Amino acid sequence: IEKRVRELAHQMNTRYRRIAIKGHKTRWGSCSREKNLNFNWKLIFHPLDVIDSVIIHELAHTVHLNHGKKFYALVDKHCPEYKALSKKLKAGVTPW
Repeated sequence: IEKRVRELAHQMNTRYRRIAIKGHKTRWGSCSREKNLNFNWKLIFHPLDVIDSVIIHELAHTVHLNHGKKFYALVDKHCPEYKALSKKLKAGVTPW
C-alpha cells in the first residue's frame, strides 16, 4: 500500500505526512487534518483497482477535507470508475 500511495500521490500532485496500516472496525481508510493517512489491513483481500480507489479517496482528502463537489471532482479525475468500485468494496469483505 505504501508504494502505491507514493505513486498515486505523485500522479495526483498531492502530499501526505505519514501512512499507517491499522485494524479499523468501520473504515477502509482515513485522512487526518495533518495529512496522515490510515488504511485498513483488510484491504489486502480486495482487487488492486478497489485498493487504488480507497487510496485515491484518502489522498483527495489531503486537498479537500470534506466530501463536497470539489472533492468528488478530484476523485473522479483520478478514478472515473470510483462509484462502481465503491459498490464492489461494499459488496465484499467488510471491516469488523
